[in-house]
Amino acid sequence: MIGDSNLDSILRSSDHEILAENEIIALQKLFSGIFDSMTGISAILNRNRQIIYTNYEFLSTLGLDSR
Repeated sequence: MIGDSNLDSILRSSDHEILAENEIIALQKLFSGIFDSMTGISAILNRNRQIIYTNYEFLSTLGLDSR
């Protein structure tokens, strides 16, 4: 297919879009609670392969303490 590539998309979501997507997940308390309690690092990506949500261990591994 023309234009079909395994490379990263050149499209990127704005900071506003990423924060809005993060808030949607964060408001789902049951899901975010389970996700944060998972062992190992985990992240949720959007359609442009940008991180929109991570678990606590992911942040801790990077030396960060907040979203």
